[in-house]
Amino acid sequence: MKRTGLKDGFIAYISHLQEEERYSTAKSYRDAWNSLVHYFNSEEISYEEITKECLHHYEVYLTRRGCMRNTISTYMRRLRCIYNRAVDRGEAPYVPQHFSGVFTGIESRKK
Repeated sequence: MKRTGLKDGFIAYISHLQEEERYSTAKSYRDAWNSLVHYFNSEEISYEEITKECLHHYEVYLTRRGCMRNTISTYMRRLRCIYNRAVDRGEAPYVPQHFSGVFTGIESRKK
């Protein structure tokens, strides 16, 4: 398994999105990355640190910061995408149902 970190994965994918002129999506990934940096208090985050327990604590952290559930879901889906791409490249360990314990759905705003 190659040794790269989450930062490399986010940077590469954000660059890819920008090349495709998908600027809003790229911004969404940057926002998710910035949130992770604040949570970890570091930009040096290994894929091995993204455990089920870590994901749960990150979700609680986002909730306590006042993030809406759809924002939390977006950040988790962005993280899941980067993580799964790393798994495909052999840079992150495969963990079955890795993101199953956190909210990755969408809540309707209709009343």
